[in-house]
Amino acid sequence: MYESEMDPTTSLITKAVQNAFIYGYRVRFLHSAAYNLATLRTTSELKDIVKKLLKSVKMGVDHGKILACFAVAYRITHILLKRLNITKGIEFTSGFTGGVLIYSGILNKLVPGFLNDNILMQITMYTLSRLVIAVGRDLSLLFNERSGDVRDFGWIVSCGIIWGGIMQYYRKDTTDGGQYLPRALRLSLEFIYGGVKHGWNEAFQYGK
Repeated sequence: MYESEMDPTTSLITKAVQNAFIYGYRVRFLHSAAYNLATLRTTSELKDIVKKLLKSVKMGVDHGKILACFAVAYRITHILLKRLNITKGIEFTSGFTGGVLIYSGILNKLVPGFLNDNILMQITMYTLSRLVIAVGRDLSLLFNERSGDVRDFGWIVSCGIIWGGIMQYYRKDTTDGGQYLPRALRLSLEFIYGGVKHGWNEAFQYGK
């Protein structure tokens, strides 16, 4: 069915789903492919390259699928609320519904393995950081006369709290078996602060 033949509601949903999947696939595939190709050993064969590229394709599909599922939940909720003549807080309510259904893992419990849990967490943590910044900027508008100073001070304090907390939980992870920070972040901190002095040549040993 062509878009011109669809009713406006269906068109709105399918457009959001298509756009979400394309964006998610593109972003994740490019990042994953760049990383996988950069970490290839110099002795890697063609089959190893193809295998890593196929893994990047899968990661792209997984990311796109998550964004597409959220788009469905968000758009349908938004449309239903509008038909019920509910307009106040409609974006928040629709986003909340999508977040609960998709990113909290409820859909994965209903259909095990349908969505990539690691990517769900990564997207949520990324958007959380952006939300904190947005809320800080919004609050700074309450102090119009000194909004610039408030925003700058808020950013300084936020950076301190974030990194103070990260380093505190990194230290707890070293004694409690790594149950707090995501594995990738924990490993990166371990590389820097783990007590091993890495040689300069390791900057070019991507396959290790």
